[in-house]
Amino acid sequence: MDRREKISYLNLGILGNGLTGFIFTFLVTLLSGCSFSETYRTSAEYCFIPFQTIGRQIPVVETILNGEKAWFIIDTGASFTLLNASEAGRFGFFVREHPHHHKTEVNGLGGNLILHETFSCRLDLGPLEIKHFPWKSGNIDLLSTRIMKNEKIRIAGILGSDLLSRYGINVNYDTQTISYRMAK
Repeated sequence: MDRREKISYLNLGILGNGLTGFIFTFLVTLLSGCSFSETYRTSAEYCFIPFQTIGRQIPVVETILNGEKAWFIIDTGASFTLLNASEAGRFGFFVREHPHHHKTEVNGLGGNLILHETFSCRLDLGPLEIKHFPWKSGNIDLLSTRIMKNEKIRIAGILGSDLLSRYGINVNYDTQTISYRMAK
């Protein structure tokens, strides 16, 4: 059975890098003499951040959102990155809800979701600081509550393909890491 068929909470459409990604990661690690940090490790060119899986193969990664520890689902099948609007007070970001603003609705995550513009966000993914990004938020409490109940992890949002591709972030299931090229 394919790993993507085992997902219990969402149909995430995760695609790992396979054998090529594993060999590349192994060689970079071996040849660079990386030092290991508690949350991530770097080589001269790349940063590797471990993720864990919850449920039945849903990858989640620990980050820092506006100075607070935050867990995000990694979803390469999601076209955009999403913050949980109900967590705005905890993490100190602002959600713009205008009654006359054009509403964007998406289907998924257990139903329809209305998206809002979101401001004052800084996401630290290892040494990568993401400040100026077109953040969106919506109420994903149904998903977040289920994960909290079953896994004891509070989900702050979903890292989608927009953010992953903009920063060249690769997801490798073989090594359970995400990686990206370090800025020079």
